[in-house]
Amino acid sequence: YLSLLSKIKEGREDILTELAGIYRKMGKRKEASGVLYELAMLKAAGKDFAQAKTLLDDAVRLNPENEAAKKERDRIKLELTYQSLAPAAPAAVPAAVKQEEAPGIPEHLTKVEGFLVAPDRVLSDAELQGRSKAELRVMRNEIFARHGRIFQSADLSAFFSAKPWYKQDPNYADSKLSEVDKQNMKILQEREDKMK
Repeated sequence: YLSLLSKIKEGREDILTELAGIYRKMGKRKEASGVLYELAMLKAAGKDFAQAKTLLDDAVRLNPENEAAKKERDRIKLELTYQSLAPAAPAAVPAAVKQEEAPGIPEHLTKVEGFLVAPDRVLSDAELQGRSKAELRVMRNEIFARHGRIFQSADLSAFFSAKPWYKQDPNYADSKLSEVDKQNMKILQEREDKMK
């Protein structure tokens, strides 16, 4: 069966995944590492660099002598770094709605050094009293920014990039938000929606 799979594996993610699993179960770490390397190259060719890096990390962990996997992993790490440093393309927003959706950053918020939204507790009504829609927008997006979200909106991107605590994460996902974050997001969004 292994021989048959080896003959038809070329360019087939499903076969390569199965082969890697079989080799792992058999304790053949070098063979599993080689197959993971091939699978990673397919992912890299499809521009799925994050998945390729994960596969290459596994390949090197299984066989630390796999120089090709080490070299490719380093190249892909560099590619992911470049992607995270590239400026985000501005979102395509119709000119008629641009002003409403992107009201800009209020000047006084640029002077705030810490967080606008405490990361460890739910916002109170008193904290939101008298806040403008623009302020609420920045506060809501700060929650994402704390977890490394890369922003499409030029004003938000520039605002958070100026903060020493902001680190872009190309692997950002909403699943990184805590329950407190989600509650605060809901409160802020509802307050923003009422101001339309």
